[in-house]
Amino acid sequence: DCPDSTVEIEVGPGDSRVGSVTCTLENPSLHSEDINISVENIGLNVAYPGSVSVGPNSEQTFMVSWSAEVNANVESFTSSIEATVTSANGAPWLLGNSKSESVNIEIMPFGRPWIDMEGQELSLNYGGQSTLNFSMRNTGNAEDTLSLVMVNQSGLEEFGFTFEYSDTSAKLGVNQSKDIILTITASEGIADGSFVVILQVDSQLADESGNP
Repeated sequence: DCPDSTVEIEVGPGDSRVGSVTCTLENPSLHSEDINISVENIGLNVAYPGSVSVGPNSEQTFMVSWSAEVNANVESFTSSIEATVTSANGAPWLLGNSKSESVNIEIMPFGRPWIDMEGQELSLNYGGQSTLNFSMRNTGNAEDTLSLVMVNQSGLEEFGFTFEYSDTSAKLGVNQSKDIILTITASEGIADGSFVVILQVDSQLADESGNP
């Protein structure tokens, strides 16, 4: 019996990329049994004990763990775990008594937004205008909606800047990017000085998973 019907594997950077299920072998007989464990190959790395011994009228647990590569694609699998009696009280058991259980394995989506932009310095005259060109990119493993915000926009507007974006959000597939043009205008009465624009890209998938 493997009661966890679905095993979820998180594959984002920093995740363990491992999902496990604990199964219980029950031996209702009067004999001590040796049980062979086999797990269906579904293309993921898997670890489990090759055999387990269970005493008479008792039970024993064992664990099966699957592991995936970092950034693995979102995917669903079903794997069969089979237990077969190989011996009873030390004598070979030739009747082939076996039981199996199916487990669902889910490679989970994760959000990882990115900004592709070289460091830039803009020089503006009073009342002048310039543009900042960059792109936001989805480096997660599933389609995601990315949103652009300027962290310190309100403060810069108080100094006398105005900002206009070509786009502030986009739904992007894996490794897709969206080019952004940010137009920055300085007012006629703006003071001299150096100012820093702080841009941030948010991921809807990351927000929904509680890992913004």
